[in-house]
Amino acid sequence: MPPVIRVENLSKRYTLGARAGGAASYDTFREALIRNLKRPFARRPPSAPAALSSVLRPLISDAPSSVLSSSPSSVLRPLTADANPLPPSSDLRPLPPSSPDSGAATHARPDRLSPPAPRAPAVLRPPSSVVFPSSSDFWALKDVSFEIQRGEVIGIIGRNGAGKSTLLKILSRITEPTSGRVSVKGRLASLLEVGTGFHPELTGRENIFLNGVILGMTRAEVKKRFDEIVSFAEVEQFLDTPVKHYSSGMYVRLAFAVAAHLESEILVVDEVLAVGDAAFQKKCLGKMDSISRTGGRTVLLVSHNMGAVSALCPRALLINAGRLQSFGESRSVIEAYLAEGLDSSGEIVYDASNIVFTGHHVRLVAARTINREIPTSEVAIDRSLRVELDFEILAGRSRVSAHLQLFDQLGVCVCVLCSPSKEFTRGFHRQSVEFPANFFNDGAYRFNIVLLRNDTEIQVTANDALFITVQETAPREDSWNGKFWGCIRPKLDWETTAIVSPKQI
Repeated sequence: MPPVIRVENLSKRYTLGARAGGAASYDTFREALIRNLKRPFARRPPSAPAALSSVLRPLISDAPSSVLSSSPSSVLRPLTADANPLPPSSDLRPLPPSSPDSGAATHARPDRLSPPAPRAPAVLRPPSSVVFPSSSDFWALKDVSFEIQRGEVIGIIGRNGAGKSTLLKILSRITEPTSGRVSVKGRLASLLEVGTGFHPELTGRENIFLNGVILGMTRAEVKKRFDEIVSFAEVEQFLDTPVKHYSSGMYVRLAFAVAAHLESEILVVDEVLAVGDAAFQKKCLGKMDSISRTGGRTVLLVSHNMGAVSALCPRALLINAGRLQSFGESRSVIEAYLAEGLDSSGEIVYDASNIVFTGHHVRLVAARTINREIPTSEVAIDRSLRVELDFEILAGRSRVSAHLQLFDQLGVCVCVLCSPSKEFTRGFHRQSVEFPANFFNDGAYRFNIVLLRNDTEIQVTANDALFITVQETAPREDSWNGKFWGCIRPKLDWETTAIVSPKQI
């Protein structure tokens, strides 16, 4: 079966800092619209003959009568290659005052100066002190290639600025790629920003029709599904209110309701669902799951909610710095994304540069994960793991307890371990706890550390202090080789007993 979306060597380049110095600049639609609206009222520069006439008119009024009677038209005629309307520069110098005995009448003023040069049209230029940065190329996407089949639900993840939204805008034909090729088969509906396709002065009812037409629906299609859209958006009470009075969450309700009920083959949804409340997010995720399973529609979902991506999308796509880093099974892609930038040494020492200190009695000095008596972040499932916490009592005696919070790669809290509250004297101390072998599931985990004084006073809070990656290295005893569900995978002892009947206790 041919893919619904095929992307081949897709790249998108932007030029940064290129608005001055003759370099190419990017005009927004708003700038172009304002410039064209102002053009009929702009003050146009005078033509060359008119400019010369405005300069020479004072000279003509003060010139001798012999000059005026000779050929005034020659003074005002346009400048040509073989004629110069201006007199020589020597004739424009101040004339000396005539003596009363000379008898020669003169019409030139003794203090007459050379005429000013013609004024050029006004041009806005930056002051000479302003220094513009040199232009540089920024690749939002670089050589991205993948294929998506009909009916797939694909999650797109990555850090902010990685190029996720740029990819969706190219797929939605909002912006053009610099190079590469994109093939989309079928009608595509996109929900990229809050309020896209909405006019603030129109009511919710009117914007449903407007947004539906923008997304490719006919008026008859919108009217046919109008009741379903309104019911899904849950804005019946405010349907005839201008949307400028809506909250951002109500915007998203209407926009997603229209996009979800559009009979399109492809639905593209950006991170806008994060604006809605938890109940509506769950409703939207359920709707996307149902339209992909029953309607055979393809869904592309950009989200920073790894739990939603893992539950809804069988496959995921990871973009890092504009490049496709990973594309495959969601869990493995999410683990690769969450493992980016993590400390792999298995130990962190706190000093002046990264000190974690909130109280005045206890200071966290170091923390480490120990596997086979070596600090490391790589752990085998069939090996035990010890976590050590080093802290300092700053003065006197203090009763201290340590809390260790364990989270999986989706941000789900697995458990919280609390040490018994003990009294410590001034100086350095260490507490440790050991996880047995075959406790973790394969995947990534992180630890938060909290130190309490007298069971209530928080002295230290260190979030994401330690990270571990648990891997399965030993062969399994059963025939199942897939991924086990759940945050943990403890290996417990099972007891088998023969019974006479099911009712036997």
